Amino acid sequence: MLINFKFLPYSVLLSSNNIFNQLSLNFNHTDADDIKKIVFIDHREANLKKPDYIHKNNLLELNEKNTIKDNFLYSYNQLNQLFKWRGNNIFINDEYYYDWQNIVTKIPPISLLTFNLYTNHQQVQNINDIIDQIFNSSTLPSIYNQYLEDLFKNDKLSEMHMHINGTTETEYVWEDALKKPNKFYTELKKSFPNDLVDELYKQLDINYSPKNMFKILQKAKTVRHYLSQVLLSNTQSNSEQLDWNSFLNIENIHTEFKYTKFIPTYGHPYSHMHSFKSFLGYEARFIYDMFTYLNQNDNQIITKLFYYYILSKSIFHQIIVQQTDQYGFDQFEKITVNEVRELSEKKYLNRFTQLKGMYGQDFEYIEARFSPKESRTKLQKLVDEIIIDYEKFIEKNELTYPDLALVAHFIKKKDKRKSKNIYTYRDYPLRVDLKNRAQLLLNLFKSHPKYTYYIRGIDAAGNELYTKPEVFAPSFRYLTKRINLLPTDYYLTEESYIAEKENKVNRYFSKKPELGITFHAGEDFVHLISGIRMVYEAVMFLDMPAKSRIGHATALGISPTHWIKSIGNKLKISRGEWLDNLIFILFFMDNDSELNTFYSKINDNINRYWYEIYNKTPHDLYTLKQAYLCRKICPSTIKNKIPNRIYEIDNEEWKYEKILDFTPSNKSLELFEDYHNPKYYDKYNEIIEVDINEDEINLLYKLQQNMIKLLNEKNIAIETMPTSNVRISFYENYEQHHIFNWYDPKEDPNKLKPNLVVASDDPGIFVNHLRAEFSHLYQTAIKKGATQQQTIQWLKELNHNAKIFRF
Repeated sequence: MLINFKFLPYSVLLSSNNIFNQLSLNFNHTDADDIKKIVFIDHREANLKKPDYIHKNNLLELNEKNTIKDNFLYSYNQLNQLFKWRGNNIFINDEYYYDWQNIVTKIPPISLLTFNLYTNHQQVQNINDIIDQIFNSSTLPSIYNQYLEDLFKNDKLSEMHMHINGTTETEYVWEDALKKPNKFYTELKKSFPNDLVDELYKQLDINYSPKNMFKILQKAKTVRHYLSQVLLSNTQSNSEQLDWNSFLNIENIHTEFKYTKFIPTYGHPYSHMHSFKSFLGYEARFIYDMFTYLNQNDNQIITKLFYYYILSKSIFHQIIVQQTDQYGFDQFEKITVNEVRELSEKKYLNRFTQLKGMYGQDFEYIEARFSPKESRTKLQKLVDEIIIDYEKFIEKNELTYPDLALVAHFIKKKDKRKSKNIYTYRDYPLRVDLKNRAQLLLNLFKSHPKYTYYIRGIDAAGNELYTKPEVFAPSFRYLTKRINLLPTDYYLTEESYIAEKENKVNRYFSKKPELGITFHAGEDFVHLISGIRMVYEAVMFLDMPAKSRIGHATALGISPTHWIKSIGNKLKISRGEWLDNLIFILFFMDNDSELNTFYSKINDNINRYWYEIYNKTPHDLYTLKQAYLCRKICPSTIKNKIPNRIYEIDNEEWKYEKILDFTPSNKSLELFEDYHNPKYYDKYNEIIEVDINEDEINLLYKLQQNMIKLLNEKNIAIETMPTSNVRISFYENYEQHHIFNWYDPKEDPNKLKPNLVVASDDPGIFVNHLRAEFSHLYQTAIKKGATQQQTIQWLKELNHNAKIFRF
């Protein structure tokens, strides 16, 4: 996922943390030579496999520039190759779309787009109209293709997997941070004690911290304020006299200069001089005027101040966007918990506006995921805020708005208790928390029928290495059963809702309450078999009905050969996880004659690891399978011996023979108790090393195929998110993505494949949207040899699947 070497010098110059530090620490004396030296160091760091002379040759044209302004503007000029115009709309050149996807992880798009606008529309009288056309809701352009446009505009898209928090583009967050720095800092402080957040800042720069980031934002606000004053008053007399060297130092606590007092401080400075449909227009016009100024003036101080501002935003951007070198879910999680988006994501209207995109409404359906709160008041407030802002949005866009479905996603959390302090069973704190939140959600449904229309599904999200599906099973089964038992007067007819809204919004509510189930599984895994097993447990333990979905399921699609090549021939894994994998293989692949050669070895290892953990000899496979399947039920039914009256969920779990669909033997229940007995946890969690051999590829492939067959038999779909997977998983580019292992448009359509739907996941974190996902799939399929007709038909089928499987 390296940035194209052709564009690397300019990407580095406009996003370098080291250049930013140089300007912050020694603003007055930083010159073009200082910048060039840093660009070389950063350029080399971005691709260490190339020798110095290759890097220096690639920087030759940039190094010929004599001033910072020349370097700065030349970089923007070179990045102009990324764009093309069609009418008054700006698009990405087809050949550079993948490069664009990588570059915008480093640089917020708005300055790149605005410079291209400036170079193509200089001295245009109606420039504000053009800015309004382009920057009315989003800053993320895509490619133009007439066949894709037909799909987007006529078939319309269904967004099936989008976390509503994690969607906001950088510009929205940046503006909120500069508008309300103290409120922003209040939210940011919540992340200070979090080690993951500390790691995130240290990855960026050893000297950065949330507190320093707040100082950077305050300084950036003042710099923008000052530059706006220069532009709007046509004066620069003060710039040479101000002590920028002292002010911009990151440790300086002063937050503004007296010279900026002439423009009102609230909101964007340009909002007091212009009128745009969106605040994005004010920022674009400010940047446009800055490029005009730089082309007409040689003021070094103003140039460096604007450069400082652009770099400030790039650094801010890199904290809330997953970078191309941040592999794995752990890196993704650091972004989700840093609280940088928290202030912006307290309200939702901007997100619905943003999702319209740069080219008009592409969606007919959006499934937005939210995390249920821990109290009735907070939960209802959250849901109300989403619904109210959505209804404001559709009242403003009466002809083109998508249907909204909400999915409550419960969060996977690590059980942090030490085994010596545990007197209950595995994941007890989270199990109790889930029961409480599930009951609150059910009570919310009962309190007002409107909620049963909007909230249509439940999900479990987060790091799946923290929590297995078994922990969520009792609460999920309880919720789906109970909502289906609500009497008919708990939902509205179309007529009653129209009357309630005084005909302002014509929405359809004649829908019986029900909850669909989706579950993140097989996305991040220690061993490929573990990922496949998590998908199995999600399906079987949660009693997923037809039309349910699995989020990601990368473990079912990634090529075993590619996975082994990425992971190596040795793997460290907990003894208990590996034992569970071995037991799973034996009963899931039962009677597969092609795998007979593995069974003896697997049996021997089961005996070995079972004894090492539980200090006893395991029983027959049938008993082990029963004990494993007992994980579907709440362990309190075995631990407490008598029914627990605290939670209604637990009372229902006592009918465990009905839940399991078999009567477990006493021996299997005993083994189930051992699994939850804390005295065995340390041995269970102890790390061992296992070999990964290429002769196991056939076994891994068979496991994948059997799991896909099971999903198809149960009519369960997989939500696939290409950009998210390329960022988080084992892939270098879209061509390696497992969707082409599942279903390549140029292959036999009768080949075994899962039901697939395409989604975006976290558009703000991955700088993407659903239009982008389809565009990347289109380009990749063509590149891999599919015809245009095959590719469009393939994309239409994927889009149609979404209509079938949405809640």
